[in-house]
Amino acid sequence: MRHTIFLVILSLIIGGSISKAQISTAQIEGRVIDNEGKPLSDVEIVVKNVETGLTRGAITTKSGTYHILGLQPGKYEITALHVGYKKATTTVEVLIGQTGIVNFTLVPEAIELGAVEVVATAPVFELKRTDVSMPVRREQIVNLPLDTRNVMNLAALVPGIKYYSPIGGRSLPEAGSLPQLRFIQLYVDGVEWKSYYNGNIVGIPQTGSPLPQEAVQEFRVVLNAFDPEYTRGTSYVISAVTQRGTNEFKATAFANYRHKSLNARGPFQSVKPDYNRQQLGFALSGPIVTDKLFFFASYELNNEKNYIDVVPGRPAYAPNIWDQYRGTFESPTANHTGVLRLTYQPSTAHTFDLIWATRYMDSKFFFGGTFAYTAGIYGKYHINSVLLRDTWIISSKAMNELTLHYLRWRHDEPLIKTGPAYIYPSIALGRGTFPIKLAEDHYRIVNKFTYNLSDFYGEHIFKAGVELTRTTSTPWFPYYYYGQFVFDTDTSTLPRTATIGIGFTDPYTMNDAEGHLDGWTVGAFIQDKWTPVPQFTLSFGLRWDADINTLNNKFKVRWADSTELTSKIPPEYFNRGDRENDLDNFAPRISFSWDMFGTGKTILRGGYGIFFDRLPNFIAYFEQLYSKWGIYTFINPGTTDPNVLRQRILQGEGTIRPTVYLLHKRMLTPAVYQWSIGIGQQITPTLGLSIDYVNNHATALYVQTNANYYIPSQGKRAISNRYGDIYLWGSYGRAFYHGFLTNILYKTTKLTVQLSYTLSWAYSDFDGVTPPAYPFASSYSRQRSSADERHRFVLNWIINLPFDFQFSGIGIFASPRPYNVIVGMDLNDNNFFDDDWPNNTRVKTLDWRKIRNWYKQVDIRLSKTFNYRGFKVAIVFDAFNVFNWFNAASYFNRMFDARGNPLSNFGQPNSSYAPRYLQLGFRFFYL
Repeated sequence: MRHTIFLVILSLIIGGSISKAQISTAQIEGRVIDNEGKPLSDVEIVVKNVETGLTRGAITTKSGTYHILGLQPGKYEITALHVGYKKATTTVEVLIGQTGIVNFTLVPEAIELGAVEVVATAPVFELKRTDVSMPVRREQIVNLPLDTRNVMNLAALVPGIKYYSPIGGRSLPEAGSLPQLRFIQLYVDGVEWKSYYNGNIVGIPQTGSPLPQEAVQEFRVVLNAFDPEYTRGTSYVISAVTQRGTNEFKATAFANYRHKSLNARGPFQSVKPDYNRQQLGFALSGPIVTDKLFFFASYELNNEKNYIDVVPGRPAYAPNIWDQYRGTFESPTANHTGVLRLTYQPSTAHTFDLIWATRYMDSKFFFGGTFAYTAGIYGKYHINSVLLRDTWIISSKAMNELTLHYLRWRHDEPLIKTGPAYIYPSIALGRGTFPIKLAEDHYRIVNKFTYNLSDFYGEHIFKAGVELTRTTSTPWFPYYYYGQFVFDTDTSTLPRTATIGIGFTDPYTMNDAEGHLDGWTVGAFIQDKWTPVPQFTLSFGLRWDADINTLNNKFKVRWADSTELTSKIPPEYFNRGDRENDLDNFAPRISFSWDMFGTGKTILRGGYGIFFDRLPNFIAYFEQLYSKWGIYTFINPGTTDPNVLRQRILQGEGTIRPTVYLLHKRMLTPAVYQWSIGIGQQITPTLGLSIDYVNNHATALYVQTNANYYIPSQGKRAISNRYGDIYLWGSYGRAFYHGFLTNILYKTTKLTVQLSYTLSWAYSDFDGVTPPAYPFASSYSRQRSSADERHRFVLNWIINLPFDFQFSGIGIFASPRPYNVIVGMDLNDNNFFDDDWPNNTRVKTLDWRKIRNWYKQVDIRLSKTFNYRGFKVAIVFDAFNVFNWFNAASYFNRMFDARGNPLSNFGQPNSSYAPRYLQLGFRFFYL
């Protein structure tokens, strides 16, 4: 049966039928009536892209309705023509993923216009949608202050999204209660950039923008996606479209500069660091052949000499012991991004797009707080994406889209200082899990088809699509090659534990740490968007996805023939080349939209759906790694020299055995069961309101336990002293989230103001990007999550002032989040500190009544534009965190060291978000 499903999907791809939806496009629909309110059929609707000249057409049905599908976001001129009636024309701008509603009232030619006026209404507010989503418009991308120029961070404008501004800018938006960074999705021009290895976006974009800001036309943030085109983004999805060239030559350029004299001193900095930053870039676009061939090109550089604070703990018995490591250290970054896009329109039937996007980053970071400068790494990332697409308008009712995509990621993170890692309660000197490298490649084909069926019990828009991806990756993670030593107290001279990694076949190099993973992804969806009456739309959809052999399914683990282990660990954890693919990922989705009073101004919407994500294949790589690369843990080793440990292993001393890493043979794909109900209301022609209630329940999250934990009081391990830690991975983690998401938009030609408010609750079985290796599975229990931020207000505005001045800004006010706390004395007698929670409560909640505990930030921009002979130059002043409010980023979360000595910093901040930064810049326009 499984082979049959696979072959059917593959045959569909090769046969080339299937779907176009709205991941990267928009549509326009509406109704045409006469002056007496009766529907007009056979009206010719002509839609023309104002910038490219491309035209599309449709004919109204018996009920007077029409649909124009698969439009590129942009501005369109729409004309309604009918014999015996006066022509009506209007202009409308539609956004990514949006359904623009344009209705016409046509007047017979015999009637004077003075008596009855031709009416064509275009949308001002986005009301008719069935998902929980919001667009970020081009005017916001260009005009709002954005410190990092990482366009993903503008998702902060959307209710339900959490974003913070750390020193160094290395952060991504968060949503819900799932582990951050693992469960997000980025579509660029309709294709996904999600990594197979770690579940993040390729190139880990928290380190820098994946695209030039100038290249992004707009994007949509989706929280509850009921359209079955979306997949693998259970926290949130960002769908961005890059700019196209047009019939007009356009050029923009910018430069921003920041110097230490424009920065406030951070709360943990004794002196102001020698900071500076240059941001510069350009964008060019225009026709190569008018109405036929267009180009767009953009490049940006973010060159930053930043600094990060190291703030060690201060044990009560030796408060100054780590002062030599305290300080502010240089963290430079150079992030290059570029996009080149060619668009060819040989006819109204075909549009070809060739898009190349690239990013290269070189940085030094991953230290700060209680991690010393020597624990930092260099980051070198290179991403290339090449996309070729044919959009085929088969008829006024049918269209097809075929996409070929290649995505390449190279990731290199060497240590700043090579050598052993020494981990104390108050500071970490080094990191045992670096250096690392990763090479990942995606080869993808996607085909989509849309058909509009009219006058069959209403209107139907049928969609179907399939995709096939081949992926390969080569990870190299020589964990603990230089050794890691963990100490009970800050004054201990010998470690409590020591860990070292060594190759089984080549113990003197790191070659055995290299792995290889490959596999396939197959996906398919179908959908019927049915409008039985003009005021009501019901959408039914089904999506199916499967990752085939991406978890090293044919690999036989080294320990499969160990009778000692197989007699004590369930057999389903020993892969003998028979790991099953999870093929049961059928995701039904249903949603509706109801124009309650037939005015188009009050829309009730809701939906239910199942959304599957991805099992990242890093867990499969580590199963392979630990079978080739021995990781040995010594209890009370009596040395801090990794060479001594290595010789003990090679000489076969004692009963030391390596760490074992095992995955369940039936790992399930993480899934979120989500539903929502909401309402959109256009209050006045310039004021709109949207409120949604969302409820998400995540299941089958991948988690791990350490079955062979060490028991200090007994001096032995739980299963066998002949082995080290035994990590068992399963699929039983859970997370819960629900909340009310409110958005208010006021928009005129001179003023745009948007307010988002989120009231939410978040619970989970664990915290952290990677689940902790708890010794007891019972430690995975539902508690308040560290993501549980109860209130968040986000205000953004753009004000066009007289004399070509513009004032814009973003203000964020969010109630305090809990943070994880531990006692630190191994109360559970399992040699593991992260499950020793005071009063069995995993997090500490800060007093929300103290404004100091809230996250508070206001960023503003003031610009003045000068015009000269068709050129425009804008002088720009930005102020980030203009009031220089203190915002704690993390806290000392350990109460005692292993021997019960109190740590006096417990509960105090040990890092902060960014202080006030000022920036000067200019923008050049030729439009």
